[in-house]
Amino acid sequence: MPNIDKTLTKGLAILERMSKLDHPVGVSELARSSNLTKSNIHRLLQSLRTLGYITQCRNSTAYELTPKLWEIGSAYLSRTDIHSAAFDDMHSLGRATKETIHLSILDCQDVIYIGKIDSRLPIQAYSRLGARAPIHAVATGKVILAHRHFDTLEEILPDPLVPYTKTTLSSKELLMEDLELVRKNGYATNMGEWRSDVNGIAAPIWNASSEVCVGIGITGPAERLDREALLDFAPIVVQAAKNISQKIGYIRPRRP
Repeated sequence: MPNIDKTLTKGLAILERMSKLDHPVGVSELARSSNLTKSNIHRLLQSLRTLGYITQCRNSTAYELTPKLWEIGSAYLSRTDIHSAAFDDMHSLGRATKETIHLSILDCQDVIYIGKIDSRLPIQAYSRLGARAPIHAVATGKVILAHRHFDTLEEILPDPLVPYTKTTLSSKELLMEDLELVRKNGYATNMGEWRSDVNGIAAPIWNASSEVCVGIGITGPAERLDREALLDFAPIVVQAAKNISQKIGYIRPRRP
């Protein structure tokens, strides 16, 4: 076996360990799951943070992976990942709704738009590919949150929840009630909760490990996408998410 740099090996081991967790992680937890001391873990985390591979969550001592690993693996992802799996359904959804379509992933306390199709209508909700949005205030964020383990929500959610508009769910009790409805209905809505003049609806995409990894949704001006319009679009948004989930290997558990 060729000689392998030990520091590099340790750093990669941390990244691999973090990639298998569904929550931000601190020095102590990483030390317990490895043969490294807390001081070694801390030095490696600082190096990975400086290089942009991890970030420290706001109001927390825990760390989370950044999208940099996703960026490095983009060549592979372009052939086999969620982008290619979602391409047809995103375009179909765009044609059916005429609204902006977003594909979002979780990054610490935000979602990042990793896929986007612009509305063809002259008045539309502005967003940018690669931009961030607060996870508790947008529909794609709430569908991801709704399927996270309860114990990890405290680490993911900002404290306090920032009230971006009058309709933002800035109480954790109200947010938890909303997430329960998301699980029950199979979709989440955003009624002007991040930007007061923008509404949206999203559904969860499940991966081969039966985890919600991505949210897909539509976004548009509130005057056009009122609650009635959102609910009318709910079935096709949910179906698009189911189609993509199947393409990336999700198998729905059989009911007993």
